[in-house]
Amino acid sequence: WFAGTADGGGWRSRDQGRHWTPQFDAMPTLSIGALAVNPTDGSLWVGTGESNTSQDSYAGTGVYRSANDGQSFRPVGADAGGTSPLASHTIFAIAFDPRGNAYAATNDGLWRLSADGEEWREVLVPSAPTTYPFYEHQVTSVAVVPGTGGRQVIAVIGYRGPGHTQNNGFYLSTDR
Repeated sequence: WFAGTADGGGWRSRDQGRHWTPQFDAMPTLSIGALAVNPTDGSLWVGTGESNTSQDSYAGTGVYRSANDGQSFRPVGADAGGTSPLASHTIFAIAFDPRGNAYAATNDGLWRLSADGEEWREVLVPSAPTTYPFYEHQVTSVAVVPGTGGRQVIAVIGYRGPGHTQNNGFYLSTDR
């Protein structure tokens, strides 16, 4: 079992939760917002940044992947300089399509990483990029619709009210 905490890192239990050992302490942040297993290769992905909407939530440093059962992690989708466009964001959820594309629901829109693993690209901006307040950009969940071969992806924008809820709802993409 794996567990991620708001600002306590990633943990692993090999005995159904009786004992836990830290797995993410050597990484640049201990703030975890999402954990997901990529079904195409079984790798563990960690989205950093506390996935709460409070004013004191800790931002993350991007998304990391482990291909060795959580023993080590490497950043995913960083640019040539090693910087992730998801740094300083919070990641609410990670989903995968059958082709190996990854989707990250963040506090600044929905991002996609193609299966070739180059860079993250923003694919859904809920409101104008300069809109204030910032929470109108929050995509709080993402899922690939089963049975569509990855051609349909649903994102959820769900900021709490009152006010600033005009973009709330389900967003369906049929063109990835």
